[in-house]
Amino acid sequence: MTVHVKSAILLFVAVGLGVMLGALGAATILNHRVDQLEALRKPGSFAPFIESIIEPTDEAQRAQLRVLLEEAEQQQQALRRSIHDQHRAIRDSLRVQLGQILTPEQLQRLDTWHRMQGPGSERPPGAQGQGPPPGAPGFRPPGGRPGPGAGRPGGRPGGPPPLPADSLR
Repeated sequence: MTVHVKSAILLFVAVGLGVMLGALGAATILNHRVDQLEALRKPGSFAPFIESIIEPTDEAQRAQLRVLLEEAEQQQQALRRSIHDQHRAIRDSLRVQLGQILTPEQLQRLDTWHRMQGPGSERPPGAQGQGPPPGAPGFRPPGGRPGPGAGRPGGRPGGPPPLPADSLR
């Protein structure tokens, strides 16, 4: 093996490691940021977070800030509940309408998928709440291979719709 080949291999390995480490670092930072944002949604966490940013000058200012921040947090929580209730009403209405056109098997798949999505769902241990329900195109059992339809347009919920057959010419 010549020096040029060895140098090229070493360069490719170094670049590859750099890319992998960069991707890992970016994912770690992103996950940390998502965790921080999720923590802000917990009751009682907004006011201390904003206080830490503002750094009140004394206890009097801290007390004034706390009153305003706690009131804003209560308003935000009420807004979240209202939006959640509106989403539920839309989903329930859609479910009734879909019940008139879908087969019982299709409704069962939809209901299974829906139960696996939200907080307090009936997810199996370790499930992430993402992806299609068992038996649906693109379903991947834990540690298993993807089911039929995986990797194809429209093969997973949320993906692009399947292309019409005549558009493939």
